Amino acid sequence: VLEHFAGVFTMMNPLTFKEIFQTSVPYMVERISKNYALQIVANSFLANPTTSALFATILVEYLLDRLPEMGSNVELSNLYLKLFKLVFGSVSLFAAENEQMLKVNAGEMENGRNVVVERIQHAVDQMQNI
Repeated sequence: VLEHFAGVFTMMNPLTFKEIFQTSVPYMVERISKNYALQIVANSFLANPTTSALFATILVEYLLDRLPEMGSNVELSNLYLKLFKLVFGSVSLFAAENEQMLKVNAGEMENGRNVVVERIQHAVDQMQNI
Protein backbone atom coordinates (compact mmCIF):
# COMPACT_ATOMS: atom_id res chain seq x y z
CA VAL A 1 0.00 0.00 0.00
CA LEU A 2 2.81 2.43 0.88
CA GLU A 3 4.52 1.77 -2.44
CA HIS A 4 1.32 2.74 -4.25
CA PHE A 5 1.03 5.84 -2.08
CA ALA A 6 4.60 6.82 -3.02
CA GLY A 7 3.82 6.03 -6.65
CA VAL A 8 1.25 8.82 -6.72
CA PHE A 9 3.98 11.35 -5.97
CA THR A 10 6.36 9.92 -8.58
CA MET A 11 3.79 10.74 -11.26
CA MET A 12 3.84 14.46 -10.41
CA ASN A 13 5.61 17.16 -12.32
CA PRO A 14 9.18 17.24 -10.91
CA LEU A 15 8.86 20.90 -9.89
CA THR A 16 5.67 20.15 -7.97
CA PHE A 17 7.35 17.16 -6.31
CA LYS A 18 10.29 19.34 -5.30
CA GLU A 19 8.04 22.07 -3.92
CA ILE A 20 6.05 19.60 -1.83
CA PHE A 21 8.97 17.68 -0.39
CA GLN A 22 11.26 20.61 0.34
CA THR A 23 8.76 21.62 2.99
CA SER A 24 7.58 18.12 3.96
CA VAL A 25 10.84 16.24 4.54
CA PRO A 26 11.11 17.27 8.23
CA TYR A 27 7.62 15.92 8.85
CA MET A 28 8.33 12.80 6.80
CA VAL A 29 11.52 12.02 8.73
CA GLU A 30 9.73 12.62 12.03
CA ARG A 31 6.99 10.17 10.98
CA ILE A 32 9.59 7.59 9.86
CA SER A 33 11.19 7.86 13.30
CA LYS A 34 7.84 6.84 14.80
CA ASN A 35 7.08 4.10 12.23
CA TYR A 36 10.00 2.59 10.30
CA ALA A 37 7.62 0.99 7.79
CA LEU A 38 7.19 4.48 6.30
CA GLN A 39 10.80 4.30 5.13
CA ILE A 40 9.44 2.46 2.08
CA VAL A 41 8.14 5.82 0.82
CA ALA A 42 11.66 7.28 0.85
CA ASN A 43 12.98 4.07 -0.75
CA SER A 44 10.40 4.37 -3.52
CA PHE A 45 11.33 7.97 -4.28
CA LEU A 46 15.04 7.12 -4.38
CA ALA A 47 14.46 4.07 -6.60
CA ASN A 48 12.37 5.97 -9.16
CA PRO A 49 14.25 7.55 -12.09
CA THR A 50 11.99 10.62 -12.10
CA THR A 51 12.24 11.47 -8.41
CA SER A 52 15.55 9.94 -7.32
CA ALA A 53 17.91 12.88 -7.87
CA LEU A 54 15.35 15.42 -6.65
CA PHE A 55 14.51 13.55 -3.48
CA ALA A 56 18.16 12.63 -2.83
CA THR A 57 19.13 16.31 -3.03
CA ILE A 58 16.32 17.39 -0.71
CA LEU A 59 17.06 14.60 1.76
CA VAL A 60 20.83 15.18 1.79
CA GLU A 61 20.35 18.90 2.41
CA TYR A 62 17.99 18.09 5.28
CA LEU A 63 20.40 15.54 6.77
CA LEU A 64 23.43 17.81 6.41
CA ASP A 65 21.59 20.54 8.33
CA ARG A 66 21.13 18.03 11.16
CA LEU A 67 24.69 16.70 11.36
CA PRO A 68 25.47 18.81 14.44
CA GLU A 69 22.56 17.08 16.23
CA MET A 70 23.98 13.63 15.59
CA GLY A 71 25.10 11.94 18.75
CA SER A 72 22.72 13.82 21.02
CA ASN A 73 19.82 11.47 20.23
CA VAL A 74 20.85 7.89 19.46
CA GLU A 75 17.58 6.90 17.78
CA LEU A 76 17.52 9.94 15.50
CA SER A 77 21.23 9.54 14.74
CA ASN A 78 20.61 5.94 13.65
CA LEU A 79 17.72 7.06 11.46
CA TYR A 80 19.81 9.82 9.87
CA LEU A 81 22.56 7.29 9.12
CA LYS A 82 20.03 4.91 7.55
CA LEU A 83 18.69 7.73 5.40
CA PHE A 84 22.23 8.71 4.33
CA LYS A 85 22.79 5.05 3.41
CA LEU A 86 19.63 5.08 1.27
CA VAL A 87 20.80 8.21 -0.53
CA PHE A 88 24.25 6.77 -1.19
CA GLY A 89 22.64 3.55 -2.40
CA SER A 90 20.58 5.52 -4.91
CA VAL A 91 23.83 6.58 -6.57
CA SER A 92 24.37 3.00 -7.70
CA LEU A 93 20.90 2.97 -9.27
CA PHE A 94 21.15 6.28 -11.10
CA ALA A 95 24.84 7.12 -11.17
CA ALA A 96 24.82 10.02 -13.63
CA GLU A 97 22.06 12.00 -11.92
CA ASN A 98 22.84 11.23 -8.30
CA GLU A 99 26.63 11.51 -8.50
CA GLN A 100 26.15 15.14 -9.48
CA MET A 101 24.05 15.70 -6.36
CA LEU A 102 26.84 14.24 -4.21
CA LYS A 103 29.48 16.40 -5.91
CA VAL A 104 27.46 19.54 -5.22
CA ASN A 105 27.14 18.62 -1.53
CA ALA A 106 30.62 17.10 -1.03
CA GLY A 107 32.12 20.17 0.65
CA GLU A 108 29.26 20.42 3.10
CA MET A 109 29.52 16.68 3.82
CA GLU A 110 33.21 17.12 4.64
CA ASN A 111 32.41 20.01 7.00
CA GLY A 112 29.69 17.90 8.62
CA ARG A 113 32.09 15.00 9.05
CA ASN A 114 34.49 17.34 10.83
CA VAL A 115 31.72 18.47 13.19
CA VAL A 116 30.86 14.85 14.02
CA VAL A 117 34.52 13.98 14.61
CA GLU A 118 34.86 17.00 16.93
CA ARG A 119 31.77 15.92 18.89
CA ILE A 120 33.13 12.39 19.27
CA GLN A 121 36.50 13.73 20.40
CA HIS A 122 34.79 16.03 22.91
CA ALA A 123 32.73 13.10 24.27
CA VAL A 124 35.88 10.97 24.63
CA ASP A 125 37.64 13.82 26.44
CA GLN A 126 34.68 14.23 28.79
CA MET A 127 34.67 10.51 29.58
CA GLN A 128 38.39 10.56 30.35
CA ASN A 129 37.85 13.40 32.83
CA ILE A 130 35.30 11.37 34.83
